[in-house]
Amino acid sequence: MSMGIAGCPIHADCQSSLITAADMALYYSKTNGRDRVTMASSNLCQSLKNDHHS
Repeated sequence: MSMGIAGCPIHADCQSSLITAADMALYYSKTNGRDRVTMASSNLCQSLKNDHHS
């Protein structure tokens, strides 16, 4: 099972941003080996955005 975790107000300040951060963490978990738990972070989100635009 893969999971993405985000907390408020640490990773986001509103509901939609919180869901986006958790979704990005989940995406990272699924694309990097599955069966892992990933905590959202600003570095993770920036890395995923950069990969998406490459």
